[in-house]
Amino acid sequence: AFKNFIEENKEALESKDYTPFEKQIAKYENLFEELDNLPNNASIGWLKIDSRPIKQELNILCGKWKSTFTDYLQNEVKIVLDDLYSFMDKVNKGLDQEVVEGDVATLKQVISFIREVKIRVEESTSTGMFEPLHATADLLKTHNSPLEETEMQRLENAPLLWHALHQKALNKREKISPLQDQEAKKMKDQVVIFNDEVKKFRDEFMENPAFYWKSGVRKAYRAIDQWDKKVTVIEEKAQASCHLQELFELTVVQYRDLSDSR
Repeated sequence: AFKNFIEENKEALESKDYTPFEKQIAKYENLFEELDNLPNNASIGWLKIDSRPIKQELNILCGKWKSTFTDYLQNEVKIVLDDLYSFMDKVNKGLDQEVVEGDVATLKQVISFIREVKIRVEESTSTGMFEPLHATADLLKTHNSPLEETEMQRLENAPLLWHALHQKALNKREKISPLQDQEAKKMKDQVVIFNDEVKKFRDEFMENPAFYWKSGVRKAYRAIDQWDKKVTVIEEKAQASCHLQELFELTVVQYRDLSDSR
């Protein structure tokens, strides 16, 4: 039943809307109250009924169901905070690396870390990075299922730590900007060279025997197998080139000739 609930509310959960959870939690709390208001004893003619055992069992069942929903939300907050703190620790260490002229490998690593921070900032602009977490914490507290003290402390500290990391990334970007611009110019030249390589590849590909019926079926299939391997190799090179273009904030070339060849 709970798996079905998660599946039915998948869109809400992806947008961090936990209203369906709050309704379910409130439903079981209302059931608690209804059970408490029921009499512990009843008499039907000569028959006396003690309803306390069944009330106790129903209360336990309601408690388990309420916990199913609150535990899920508590775990969601913990998972998000674990991921965030792990990310901040990794990026902090990465940004501490000293970048010197000629050390392209370290430069790429640092730019990559700066880019990851930028992406996280952009992804959180619509809902905010911490607002959904605080809203979930408030929801749990309202229903007497607060986060553990350690998790609340991490949640309270996270915005300041994130702001410091974001500022550190901006400062690092400004510091390495001359080296990044220098490498970007080299990258543009490499892109031009690779574009020529792709064009030459496409011209050779169009001479593929598989395009000519006179080649015969067997020769055509052999050619297809050979060119499939060649296309895969140059596609991997194109993918690496696109990644670097994106990393150095260049206009990413789509390499339409390769997709047409594939």
